[in-house]
Amino acid sequence: MRRTVSIFREQWFFLLIVEVALAVVTGLINPRFFGLNNIENILEQVSVLGLVASGATLLMIAGNFDISVGANIGMSACVMAMLIKAGFGAAPSVVVGILVATFNAFFVGATSILFKAPSFITSLACIGIFRGVSLAFTKGVLQLIYGNFEFLGTERFFNIIPFMFIISVAGYFVVHFILKYTKIGRRAFAIGSNEKATYLAGIPQKCPGLDEKLLVASGERARRQDKVRSPKAFDYL
Repeated sequence: MRRTVSIFREQWFFLLIVEVALAVVTGLINPRFFGLNNIENILEQVSVLGLVASGATLLMIAGNFDISVGANIGMSACVMAMLIKAGFGAAPSVVVGILVATFNAFFVGATSILFKAPSFITSLACIGIFRGVSLAFTKGVLQLIYGNFEFLGTERFFNIIPFMFIISVAGYFVVHFILKYTKIGRRAFAIGSNEKATYLAGIPQKCPGLDEKLLVASGERARRQDKVRSPKAFDYL
């Protein structure tokens, strides 16, 4: 009984009720909303945006935010596409793209710590940097890699569930594991709740670089999202 009462007091429960109510009302107004094609489209859109949001969740819980994720995705996608077109192969190009996205996220966190500035400000400045580097590399030319990674966007489980959605759900579980069962997750919750109390409790906040680790985790989520997008490297520039 206590468990049932506690669920009714949870914020996520009321958000779930609101979402279900919106879906029911929308379906009553337009019955096509519950069609299989529309459900597939919704799952695809949720997977693309949700995978990035799962990484941003880590930062928001710790009281930070990285608004350069889109530019980071665009830059890493450009690098990956250029390497594939140059004949380096898909696997090595993906590895390099992941490393680029990770370095970019670490750079945002490092500048925030070094200059003691909010991550919102440093990531805002990095948007111009990442976009400028991407345009300098590509000279403004679209980098198209049709024929690569198409199975990520076309594969369906039971002819309904997109493979991208499965990847997104896997990302959610990874973030859940980090937040609930790792030290960095518990510290993120502590710092986001009360930074001063966390410092007085002896939890290091600036060293060994919690902000950088969270930003890197966010960048890795962004890089995985980039792989499930269509093969156009300028989607986020």
